[in-house]
Amino acid sequence: MIGFIGKNKTKMKRFKYLSALMLISITVYFDNSQEACKVLCRAQYSASIGGRNEPIEGVSISISESDAKIQAPIAYITDKNGQVYLSLIKGKTYSITVSYKGESKTVKLPYNGEAVLLISIDPKKPLIHDISFLAPTQIETEGGEILTISIENLVWLFIGVMIALVSSTIYHHWRRIK
Repeated sequence: MIGFIGKNKTKMKRFKYLSALMLISITVYFDNSQEACKVLCRAQYSASIGGRNEPIEGVSISISESDAKIQAPIAYITDKNGQVYLSLIKGKTYSITVSYKGESKTVKLPYNGEAVLLISIDPKKPLIHDISFLAPTQIETEGGEILTISIENLVWLFIGVMIALVSSTIYHHWRRIK
């Protein structure tokens, strides 16, 4: 390596250039890896508060990131099955406000990859009893988390590698002509 560096400064410049391109492509790849997860939100008259887990239609859910300084909340309304799908990012904390017939309740919950956000409401009073995530669906291995890679992220990585290879080929061709 020392001989490589000392013999030709242009080779070192090319090495630095290719290293920088590869670092940029890897950075873009991992920065884009935070994907929103689709989470089922279910509003129901839970058995734990006297109901039979009946769905509740027309529940308003407003969600915003807790650590965001300025961000308008995204509002959702449950359908006739008491369900709506939310988009959340794993590892972030959210401020969730649930409103139903004039009553509202706000909680801050961290999202850790759970599949369901359950809202327990007593429609007779009306009273919002509980807002909580159910257990995660992904099983984590003892060695760490399961890594999920999307096609979009692989495309960005491929583009970065291709840019590095094309620039290297152009450089070699240019050196031969000179």
